[in-house]
Amino acid sequence: MKKEKIIAMLSLAILMTALIAGCRSADKSSNLSKQNASIQAQSDVSGKTGSLKWYVVAATGPQADSDRVQKAMSDYINETYGWNIELELVFNDYASHTDKMQMVIAGGEEYDLCYTSSWCNNYTVNVNKNAYIPLDDLLEEYGQELYNSIPEGVWEGVKIGGQIYGVPNYQLMYKQCSVAIPVKYVEEFQLDVDSVKTIYDLEDFMYAVKKKYPEIYPLAAYPMFANRMKNGLGMEEIIDYDYPGMFKMFDESLTVYNQYESEEYMKFYEYMYKWAQDGLIKMDAISVQDQSLADLQAGIHVIGLEDTYQPEIEKSRWNNYFGGQECVMIKLSEPYMSTAATIATLTSISTTCKNPELAIQFLNLINTDPVLYNMACFGIEGVHYTLNDNGTVTSDEASGYNPNSDWVFGNQFNAFPRDSQSPDIWVKIKEYNDTAKVSCAMGFSFDSSVVDSELSAISAVTGEYLPQLSVGAVDPKTAVPEMMKKLEAAGMDAVLEEMQKQVDEWKAEK
Repeated sequence: MKKEKIIAMLSLAILMTALIAGCRSADKSSNLSKQNASIQAQSDVSGKTGSLKWYVVAATGPQADSDRVQKAMSDYINETYGWNIELELVFNDYASHTDKMQMVIAGGEEYDLCYTSSWCNNYTVNVNKNAYIPLDDLLEEYGQELYNSIPEGVWEGVKIGGQIYGVPNYQLMYKQCSVAIPVKYVEEFQLDVDSVKTIYDLEDFMYAVKKKYPEIYPLAAYPMFANRMKNGLGMEEIIDYDYPGMFKMFDESLTVYNQYESEEYMKFYEYMYKWAQDGLIKMDAISVQDQSLADLQAGIHVIGLEDTYQPEIEKSRWNNYFGGQECVMIKLSEPYMSTAATIATLTSISTTCKNPELAIQFLNLINTDPVLYNMACFGIEGVHYTLNDNGTVTSDEASGYNPNSDWVFGNQFNAFPRDSQSPDIWVKIKEYNDTAKVSCAMGFSFDSSVVDSELSAISAVTGEYLPQLSVGAVDPKTAVPEMMKKLEAAGMDAVLEEMQKQVDEWKAEK
């Protein structure tokens, strides 16, 4: 690697010393990698033998060249740390990951690691199914560097029943709902972005676009749209949107609400139905299996929903989503840190894992060794990406490896910035982390084990109705009452009562 690239990376590391272990050369023979003593100091790094199967998600789904990358990662670990392991990366797209992992878990398949979260392959639900093992003792013995690299408050947020079942992929730790709109439409229709405070404030803009361009369906809706809108509607989930039970943001009473009948969600459902009837939403949006990316890039939509705003996200994500068009981001909520935000992206170890000691040591490595982490994010330098002189990365989208989901693999503060981002992007995100408002329920995790049977029955009901409500495919004035009757029969009241009971007990113990 060029000397100037190494200098650029070291300069970036100095800027982020509180957060980043430093950017090092991807050349495994370089002295810089070999001098990674702080990471290698694990009393005995030799003799680590075995295979690790890791289920992950990617914005672009399965990666054609993942075999080559997983071999490069395995070789790097074995050559650098004296291990003898073989990694297997199994990529799913966002839409299919939950269903595929539920089949894996239900079938008792042997695997080692998986991506889990509050919104995809639900962490809390899976913990209460005994799908993951507790990690506290393993972290104490094998993962101190990993543990110390993440703030204590984040570890508290991921605990369930006082134990840690997942390693947070440390990144921005807040949620902020926003929308992305191509600048050309903002300018053409003279949209006053400063006046937009809610999704409803975009209604006149959408109708104007539709009138002039009948072939456009302005709002990119999809089955998970209502889920990702929750903070924009002032709601905070307890388990997930797919299960009844939410708080209202900043409500110190921590009253548990059935969100489906709340004023906030009923208004949202009614607007979505109206917009779908008027052609602002595609009538086949129920069948969309991602964030409508193909239609966004084809110019069929002009508004995309983003539930995790971050500085420069229009450059790193939405300009590309809109086919290279320059976009503007409009915020619909304040930065908000909750338990759900701390469990928004984690890696857990399966109860079927045969070698959890090896698995946790691997997690320690990928969260503290930037070379290994960036290999998972970007692939092989010169093959899948180019490392620029300023320390940023240009990915080759046609190379066969471009997951574009850096937050899935580990501590994102170790990531190379993308070429669309400023070299100091992670300093900016750290500032957002430090200033986000904290939920009144921060640290509360619901123990769903006492209502598992009810939740299973509820899931079948919400799986039938919520995707349709989310895209305006059904009239909420009839669909919601129908859903409520079925949810009551499934045991919804018992779930809501148990939630309130546990919240009240948690408050009393604080």
